[in-house]
Amino acid sequence: MDNAEEEVINWAAVKTFDEKKVFLKAYFDALSPEEMKWARNIAQRYKRGHDKRKKENKTGVKTTVQEVKKSNVQTPENSSVQPLLYTSPSGETVEGWWSKFEKSEVVSLDCEMVAVKKSGKYVQEAALVSVCNYNGKEIYKATVKHAKDSFKVDKYTLAINGIKSDSLIDGRELEDVRTDLEELFDQKLILGCAVAGDFKCLGMESGDYDIFDVQWEWYWLDNDGSRKPFKLKALYKHFFPTEAFQDGIHDPFVDAKAVMKIFRFKYLMGEKKDAFASRLNPQAVPDGDIDRLLVPKVQKNVLSKNSFRIG
Repeated sequence: MDNAEEEVINWAAVKTFDEKKVFLKAYFDALSPEEMKWARNIAQRYKRGHDKRKKENKTGVKTTVQEVKKSNVQTPENSSVQPLLYTSPSGETVEGWWSKFEKSEVVSLDCEMVAVKKSGKYVQEAALVSVCNYNGKEIYKATVKHAKDSFKVDKYTLAINGIKSDSLIDGRELEDVRTDLEELFDQKLILGCAVAGDFKCLGMESGDYDIFDVQWEWYWLDNDGSRKPFKLKALYKHFFPTEAFQDGIHDPFVDAKAVMKIFRFKYLMGEKKDAFASRLNPQAVPDGDIDRLLVPKVQKNVLSKNSFRIG
């Protein structure tokens, strides 16, 4: 922060609310629509955090993850406070960057998307949204409204997501879904695989939230030294080789649950005590350790919507 910015902060700290309002109106007039959207999201997050802390100070009880009052957000089976800690096989408690979170504050997000043509090019927008909790239970799901024939549909997209041209006409408005998620994600750790893309298709900024991407931990290096991520299917089949992963139409809940399982039972149980200070693994996966295109025909132990096996 330079001297000019510090002067503005110091000025705002001593001025009256009426004086601040005049300044803020002039400041917002100078922002672009994209910058205004970002400012709105930041203001909403700070307000929710302030309201939450105010409530905690009055009651002495910390607000739990599922106090989001939405009809399509399910409540947890057990809302007791459970720190997110890992005990190694030797009995040693291992702390890492995740230790500040409770189990109830960790969720996993996945979206199925459709390609919508805008300004002559296709962009990915959310169609199906799923969020699961630490126990692998779906706590939020939504279908995002899109008009008939407003997005690309062909044999490839039908094979991937099963979404037809009229499948989304009865969905909810994207803005309403986004509002739900902004509230649900407040002060939470959001897991995902290529999760920045999920946020983008929702019209949300991943940088505004506390996230962890399994591709930050497991990646390989191309010949030019650039990072190349493993697909979720490759990771899941590597870690749980006796379980089949979805080969046909994708269900976002299955993907969200798979990410949570990898995080819980592979990442948190990793023997890298000195490396857990950072969310980004500086060491790429050695060549050949994980099959980049692992698609074995395994028919047993399919990961279903109604199971959450430890593996």
